[in-house]
Amino acid sequence: MKQIKHMKIPFLFISIFMMLYSCTRDVEEKSDRIKTNINREWQFTFSDESDDFSTEKSESAQWGIIGLPHTFSLPYFRSESFYEGYGWYHKTLTIEENWMEKSISLEFDGVFQVAEIFLNGEKVGEHKGGYTGFTIDISKAVKAGENLLAVRVNNLWDAQLAPRAGEHVFSGGIYRDVYLTVTNPLHVAWNGTFVTTPEVSKEKATVNIKTEIRNDSKTAKTFTLKTLILDDTDKLVAEIIDEKNIKAREILICDQTSSEIRNPNLWSPENPYLYKVKTYIYENEIMVDNYSSTLGFRWFEWTADKGFFLNGKHLF
Repeated sequence: MKQIKHMKIPFLFISIFMMLYSCTRDVEEKSDRIKTNINREWQFTFSDESDDFSTEKSESAQWGIIGLPHTFSLPYFRSESFYEGYGWYHKTLTIEENWMEKSISLEFDGVFQVAEIFLNGEKVGEHKGGYTGFTIDISKAVKAGENLLAVRVNNLWDAQLAPRAGEHVFSGGIYRDVYLTVTNPLHVAWNGTFVTTPEVSKEKATVNIKTEIRNDSKTAKTFTLKTLILDDTDKLVAEIIDEKNIKAREILICDQTSSEIRNPNLWSPENPYLYKVKTYIYENEIMVDNYSSTLGFRWFEWTADKGFFLNGKHLF
């Protein structure tokens, strides 16, 4: 009996330890940030320039149920000619009551090529250019419950927008993903980290992180910015902690540089090794936002006589 008890105690201890470790990691990763893909359950119709479907659908228009990504040229994307003009997209956007005190935005990965965004009939933003993503803050325009999201898109040629000539297909539409993002008013901005390696070699490396912080609240904030660099097994490689102050409605760029990282695992086509950069914002010791980026250590050079080198190795 003693032998059996002796075997069960360490097993129980290990189980409890692993459970506590898992809970600790869950708390560390959990924050107010929500990012939801909203590609499904849209409606679309072609329209004239004078049509205004920002508040309701016209009964005379032919609305079809579609999903994103979507193009004006469906189903014949590779046809010789394509539609040029205007189109309207509609979607019912459901906003939870407990989100109303948070920052709420829409992220569009790509719309060709002019997009006008309306929420409940109010124009909340516009973007010109078919090849860059953009974000629209809708915090002040939303209401709890159902909201009508309407997007008018046109793909008319514009001399001020690239491309202006050449072998390009100017097919209009919301042709990439769309996301609804909900964050704490104090948060990392959209695509808000810029990660570089000021020093990198086989023996050592340093990492610089410029983090764009937004404070959409009405009051100034004091916060702690913690940045972790982890390897691909989530082992901690470097940690940087700073305390910062930010004014109300302000955007702040925080500049952090890591300590020296010894013997970094170098990225290459044969070894596409990536580290993680984890960004955490704490207010009064409570995590209010977290953000994740990737990082690869490598250096390269060109020479006039021998060509291209990656991590000191000659590559053709």
